[in-house]
Amino acid sequence: MGAALPSTPEEAGYDQYYGQSSLVSLVNQYAQKSPGRQSVQSQGGSSIPSLLASSANSAGANTSSTNMTVLLSDDFSLPPRRLADWLLEVYFANNHIFYPWVHKHTFMASYENIWTNQSDDADAVLPDVGLGSHNCPSRLFHCALNAMFAIACEFSDMDPCHKRNSSMMFYERMKSSMNIDILDSGSLAHVQALLLIAIYLQCTPYPKRCWNVIGMAHRMAVGLGLQNRRQFNNLNVLEKEIRWRAWCACVQMDIISSMTMGRPPMTPDSSHIPLPSPVDDKHLAAGNQEAQQPKGTISTNQFLHQNMRLIGILWKILLKIYRSEDEGPAEESSSAPEGFKAIMDLDRLLEEFKASLPPIFAWGSPSSQNTEHTFRRQSNVLHARYLHLKLLLYRPTFSAYCSGVSSEFNQTQPDSWSIMYQQNAALKCVRAACDLIHSLSEATTEDATGAWWYGVFYLISAGIVLLLAESSGASLEGITADQQECSWNECLETLNRMVSVHPSARDYSLALHNIRLTYRSEMKKGPDQTRHSQMPLAVSSHYQMDEIQASVMHADQVEPNILSPFFKNWDAELGDIMLPAQFLQELDEGLLLPNLF
Repeated sequence: MGAALPSTPEEAGYDQYYGQSSLVSLVNQYAQKSPGRQSVQSQGGSSIPSLLASSANSAGANTSSTNMTVLLSDDFSLPPRRLADWLLEVYFANNHIFYPWVHKHTFMASYENIWTNQSDDADAVLPDVGLGSHNCPSRLFHCALNAMFAIACEFSDMDPCHKRNSSMMFYERMKSSMNIDILDSGSLAHVQALLLIAIYLQCTPYPKRCWNVIGMAHRMAVGLGLQNRRQFNNLNVLEKEIRWRAWCACVQMDIISSMTMGRPPMTPDSSHIPLPSPVDDKHLAAGNQEAQQPKGTISTNQFLHQNMRLIGILWKILLKIYRSEDEGPAEESSSAPEGFKAIMDLDRLLEEFKASLPPIFAWGSPSSQNTEHTFRRQSNVLHARYLHLKLLLYRPTFSAYCSGVSSEFNQTQPDSWSIMYQQNAALKCVRAACDLIHSLSEATTEDATGAWWYGVFYLISAGIVLLLAESSGASLEGITADQQECSWNECLETLNRMVSVHPSARDYSLALHNIRLTYRSEMKKGPDQTRHSQMPLAVSSHYQMDEIQASVMHADQVEPNILSPFFKNWDAELGDIMLPAQFLQELDEGLLLPNLF
């Protein structure tokens, strides 16, 4: 029952959230009724919880001064100033424009203080926005700084080999800085640092670490009450907004990781999905109480606002279309009339999102042409995510249609409502896959993309949809075999084009190519020998991991039927939602393939 009372005066402050069931809440109710007492949210150091915590810790040693010997650790080592500045420039130009989860001005002011040897008093005038604020521990700041360096390496134009080695070096430093003490504390800066670590872990072969780090950030954010805007009514507009963005980040990372890992999200209700303010940071002055973007200007934070709208739709897709058996049946079956209504409602939400985009983000509109490079990149990323949600929405029905395309039911009732519905959904899924491939191809050609690991994940997802469409023999009116072949070639070309960004793209390209060769090789053997190959969703799951690893490492020597088990049960279950990237990710961590969040 360690949450009976805060253990330190700081934990009794506004940055901790205690609900009505806690003893802190009960004591505070008494404080509110007592003359001269204040609530936890408005107290300075005189509330009953604060006084009790201060009394309980009065015998402890004063640890406010910085332990200078700690700063001699290798974990606090920095690259040369010129290189450090360049890495931060790469980070803010490539990651911050999509995820502005820290306040750049405050963070950079603290970063400058590292080099100028100014006293800690110089940070006292900075707003309380987490990383970079006066109350942010040095170890935590360096942890976040190394996370930014590691992310920047992945976005940089370094040689791929040097890129991986450099990013892993910074990762080791950030990992050492985030020690076990984090479990006993919690602050906005801790949440931001964990989220930065999670971003980097997306492009490493450690999906479980990423999943757990996101869970820790989400849980800590709840403990701080970041989900409750009323908790910070006494703060200025900048401090409010940064806290709300941190909660947005927790929700986004939770739902994205839940989708890719095939697990239920912690976020309980999509109606509470937050929408951050589409306002530039320079218009969030610390002394203001309102945030407003000047008329006629578009904020780069507009992307974060629009992206969170898509996250809300993704949450509904996971709830209504995907659900694990342990959680009970999905709200609607994807093949029943109720399921048809759910899919149509979700498709309508996606179309409404597309129609309501600001003109600068609208795909193919005149105002979206020849725009600033940052907005063009943001538009392309939104487009890819929109198309991936289309693919994800129709994928279960497409999978069911491919599985039963040659069944006796389909042959006897080709005009039934159920079959026509499945045909239409399958067509929409394949069309979304083709559009997604084309969108990514154009974006990579003009070097206007987001994180490479998202692009690889989308291309694999779309490529496997095309493989399933071909191997099932399904007839899709409205899209020809030549069009599918063109999209398939464009998919492999785009992956090969991304090799300069990360070498794993070539491994995935070879894997997709050889899966297709395997299927076609099996088809040439004759009907009796290839009965199992014609239905790749129902093949045997018995295989040796060393055989599959060898097939990837030596793709030009792939033997038939090695990779076919990856297509087993690619259906509507939440547990299989990650299959497009999971089939290579599970091979061996030594391959250093990304986890593709």
